[in-house]
Amino acid sequence: MNLYALRVSNHSDLEECASWVQDSVPIFSTWRLPPIGQDTLFIPKQIISSDVSLSAYNENIHIGNVALLDVDFKSRSCDIAIILSKDVDFKSVFSLIASLCFKTLGLNRVQLQTFLENPISNQCKDLGLHLDGILREHGFENGIFKDVHLWSLISREFDERFSDEL
Repeated sequence: MNLYALRVSNHSDLEECASWVQDSVPIFSTWRLPPIGQDTLFIPKQIISSDVSLSAYNENIHIGNVALLDVDFKSRSCDIAIILSKDVDFKSVFSLIASLCFKTLGLNRVQLQTFLENPISNQCKDLGLHLDGILREHGFENGIFKDVHLWSLISREFDERFSDEL
C-alpha cells in the first residue's frame, strides 16, 4: 500500500513542478497548463498565490502539487487544483486532500475543473464526484477553446464514499 502525505510546498517543490510541465512529464492535472516552451512559471506563481499550497509525497518522493483556491469560510467551500504524476493513485491522494478540506478546515464543498478529455475527469466520475455542469469553451489549450467539466463533492458524500480510505 502506498503511503501518501501532504506538506506545505517549498521552493524546490515548486521548481520541480514547473520542470515537469516544461519536460512533458506524464501528469494528471486539473490546471490548464501552458503549451510546452511557454511560461511554465505561472504554475508556481498560481500555487504560491493560492490560499493553501501543498505538495504531495509518496514515501518521501515528490509526486505532485495541490492548491486550495478561493477558500471561503463563510460558504465553507474551495476550489482544488492538482498536478500529479500519472503513476499515482488519484483516489488515495484526492481522499487525503478532501479529508483536509472537510475534516481539518471544516469545509462543506470542494470543486475542481477538468478538460473533458482529461483522464482525471473519468476518475472524478468513478469516485462519485458530482458533475455540476459543463462550462462551454471555458478553457483554452493549444489554440483551441475547450469545454470544461465542473466536479464537486459535499462533506456528507465524502463521509459515505471515502470512509474506507481514511
